[in-house]
Amino acid sequence: MRQRIMFLALVFLAAPAALGQVRIEAGTDGRALPAASEPIVHTLAILPDRTAGRDWGMPYLARAVEDLNRMQPQAVFTIGDMVQGYTRSMARYDAEADAYFALIDQLRVPFYPIAGNHDVISGFRSPGDHQFEERYKQRFGPLYFAAYLDFASVIALYSDEQLQSAPRLSEAQIEWATTQVGIAAQRNEPIIVLMHKPLWRYRDAQWERVHQALAEAKRAGTQVLVVAGHFHSLQRDPDRDGVQYQIIGTCGGMIDQGPLAGQMQHLALLRITDGGAMSLFFQGVGATLPDDFLLAEDQTRAFRLKGDRTVECITTLDQPLAGPVSGAVRFRFTNPVDVPIRVRGGLLHAMPEPRIIGDWTLVDRTAVDILNPHVSDVGTPFRQVGEMAPVTIEAGQSAEVELEVRCEAQPRMIMPPEFDFTATFEDSQGRTVPVELRSRVPLKMRSVLGPYGAVDMMACAWKYDVYDLPEPNPEIGLSAHEGRLNIAIAVRDNVPCWLAEEYPTVRVTNPPSDAVLVRIGAGESQRLYLIEPMTSDPQRPAWQATAHPVPGQDGEFTYTLQPEPRITWETIRTESGYGVIIQAPLDLVGQSGQEVRFNIEIADNDETYHTQWRRWADPRAGSTIILPSRF
Repeated sequence: MRQRIMFLALVFLAAPAALGQVRIEAGTDGRALPAASEPIVHTLAILPDRTAGRDWGMPYLARAVEDLNRMQPQAVFTIGDMVQGYTRSMARYDAEADAYFALIDQLRVPFYPIAGNHDVISGFRSPGDHQFEERYKQRFGPLYFAAYLDFASVIALYSDEQLQSAPRLSEAQIEWATTQVGIAAQRNEPIIVLMHKPLWRYRDAQWERVHQALAEAKRAGTQVLVVAGHFHSLQRDPDRDGVQYQIIGTCGGMIDQGPLAGQMQHLALLRITDGGAMSLFFQGVGATLPDDFLLAEDQTRAFRLKGDRTVECITTLDQPLAGPVSGAVRFRFTNPVDVPIRVRGGLLHAMPEPRIIGDWTLVDRTAVDILNPHVSDVGTPFRQVGEMAPVTIEAGQSAEVELEVRCEAQPRMIMPPEFDFTATFEDSQGRTVPVELRSRVPLKMRSVLGPYGAVDMMACAWKYDVYDLPEPNPEIGLSAHEGRLNIAIAVRDNVPCWLAEEYPTVRVTNPPSDAVLVRIGAGESQRLYLIEPMTSDPQRPAWQATAHPVPGQDGEFTYTLQPEPRITWETIRTESGYGVIIQAPLDLVGQSGQEVRFNIEIADNDETYHTQWRRWADPRAGSTIILPSRF
């Protein structure tokens, strides 16, 4: 008989008798830390039903064994149904038991099985056929037993004595069980009763006498918990006379519904304090990870892949304002890692779906969680024509992909369509690693200025940023009247922000306050104007920012600021944020009838470290305004 199931010599698991003391050596001053440890906590694990009739259930049990070896509970029990059974072949029964033990033998903690109907009932359909019951005792252990641990008493009952569907306890087992409850109650430690079928749910099971013994123990001050399985579904039954009744689900067993219908592959974990308090909780199998779950070399590959240069949109489309837009959008993918990658994806048109990672039962919601509906338009009117064929790119190589898109004419300017791609590579452990890549298509913004303007253009987050705040896009209206350019901006901002900052370069490039930048022209002739809507400066000037190249650092600039009195502005506070009205003489912008490069950028801080930028136009798109023919 296997050494681990010598139930006549059950190992008593000792626990420290007193609380340990923690001595704190503080390196700095600060709030005092606790000097005494919490009460000692013991953990028992219970494996739910495994029977499924299919091999797909076994990997869940394998993951559970790995979890348990990492968590190291004091002991692992089952509530039965470890083999499929119901067979007429002893060889088949033994093969199923061998497959079960091939996994269970890897446990590094004591294991105590309990008989379920699948473990003992014969495929000959005769209640008098005890051959598999006898085989169970040879392979697994006693049909019922009590395990007296230092911190708890576990009483395991046999719910299938009748070897048929309806359970009924024998007089012998009832007398044995009530005797064990009495012994356990005298120990003044929590009592846990385990069984396969929930005997309290069956009219003729003769459960009442056992319950009364448990209720008496509870009245005497002992905590009592009864746990069963069989139904393949989690369910907490009502307490009765202070006795807790709980039915647990499966760990590799057959289910056909989801967790909120009570069905999931899980472990049951029972925590018991040295004061006798019990807490039963559940953990999905595969939720613990080994310390080598991810190696540095693979994380480095993933980090490089999600860099800015892995995917680049090299096509610009027109805003579909004047008419429909169609054409090919070209993306360039570059593989910066030392192994091949495989890329697929397409236009984002719906919320992403959670997915299971590898052969773990982990569910990855990252793509769902990070999608900001205010800047990622899943309802975009753009449509992709056809699917993208997966592309394999060797290490250090690049590839270009064209995707055909169409969009009907729109009544107003719209947000840039977003494309979501997944680049996968095989890591050092042979797993397929997905890395999310996002890219938005630049849309040209082109506005012909007239005397009337509507707030019908958005300032968007044209480039994906994980720090984008969950706030709607600002809206912008442009008009020209009586020789002046009028800019109206409506900003939905729940925390309008002002923080004084003296350094001009910071105020322009990474302002700690809400700010508006107006860019006019391009190249060396570009002019940049800064408005600070929440400023406490009573003079409230608009500022012209002048760029100065930093020697030896290509593309880096510092800025100086000087007041621009020809630009006036005012802020209007609203319940949802603020509005800004800016006026500038048209001759400051350009000449009559001229088409001028133009952009408006809005910085939002919400008193956080990160500045969020929303822009009227993508800087890559070369967007313009056309001035009136006469001022």
